[in-house]
Amino acid sequence: MAIDPQRHAWNMRALEASPFDALICAAPTSVLLLSGYWPVTANSIAIFARSGECRVLLPEDELELAQSTSSAQLETYKPSTLEQITTPVDQFAGVLSAAVQQLGLNHATIGLELCQTMQPSS
Repeated sequence: MAIDPQRHAWNMRALEASPFDALICAAPTSVLLLSGYWPVTANSIAIFARSGECRVLLPEDELELAQSTSSAQLETYKPSTLEQITTPVDQFAGVLSAAVQQLGLNHATIGLELCQTMQPSS
């Protein structure tokens, strides 16, 4: 899927006007704004870097849908199973760490979305 150039430009301008080198967001509406992908289970994270690169970390069973709606680079993780119950944070911590390193954000100033909010359902 092609990048929505207007949304991408707005995100770039907002990030350039901020003190941050990147944003990491997890609210479904924020993931949608940054990447064009609306998370199905609300267990996805978007990383938008000052370079303009956007990555989405998402459960592996959402990959096909994400590929059809987003031009972001997609990184999957395996959510908990019936054999092993874990939290999404436990499962995507390694993928998030790897993505931050690959984007060269190890020593960057990163804006994090840390508030709890109500999100509309799709």
